Amino acid sequence: MRFRTKRVLATVIIAVILIFGVPIFINECYKHGGYVTLWNASDVLSYYGTLLTAAVTIVTLWGTIIFTRKQIHHDNYLREEQEKWRKIETIFTEALNSINPISIFTSTMDNGLADPTAAINLLQKYQISCKTIVDKLNAYLNIVDYPKVKDLHGEMKTVSDQYFQIGQELVNEYTNLRLLSHRQAAQETLDIEARNPGTSSPETILFCRNVLRDTDSIQLEDIQNNIANCNKKFVSEYENSFRKLLQKKGATFEIINRDIQKQANDILYLWRR
Repeated sequence: MRFRTKRVLATVIIAVILIFGVPIFINECYKHGGYVTLWNASDVLSYYGTLLTAAVTIVTLWGTIIFTRKQIHHDNYLREEQEKWRKIETIFTEALNSINPISIFTSTMDNGLADPTAAINLLQKYQISCKTIVDKLNAYLNIVDYPKVKDLHGEMKTVSDQYFQIGQELVNEYTNLRLLSHRQAAQETLDIEARNPGTSSPETILFCRNVLRDTDSIQLEDIQNNIANCNKKFVSEYENSFRKLLQKKGATFEIINRDIQKQANDILYLWRR
């Protein structure tokens, strides 16, 4: 700031010297017998006209150079910021797609009852996405960018925790369904062992007894009802929380893009650095 003040002061002094000092100096060089003004009105007008023309030319050239520099700065800033935020928006979109409750609902509803193990694997992968979504987002955000998406980031964390819990309820039900599917085979194995001791290994016998114990109070109808209720929760979450997230994401990045454009336009003002 002090350097800038000195520079402005020096410019003013030079301008005063050029405007008033030079004519006096020239006049002094040609005076005779004391101070005598040797310039007439036309000479004065010609001098200041030339000086004014030169000043206008210099100012115009200076303004052109400054504006060109600002235009380049504007274009570079706009391109870099838009490219950066397009990447961030893509990451948010991918993160939202990975926790879409309808996606996991449709993936498990077709063959979940027939193949509970496959359904459990899909649900566990979905739960991993719900738990790691915040880490994925944080990897692309710095302390300057984070406040711009803070609210969206927080809501995504909240709903992903809710989706994780529903996924866990489904994992529990499909685990019970898988155990129940082994109950008949376990009972038959124990019956054969009872009739023909030594037919099965001790490990197999223990496993069959555990299956019977763990499924003793489990009913297929209850499992099917519980799975249906969990699926309804996923559909409800999609209608209520997930759609709101999609709308908030759109609104958030629209505001960011407007702010980028505003910041870029501000660069073009000559009085701003």
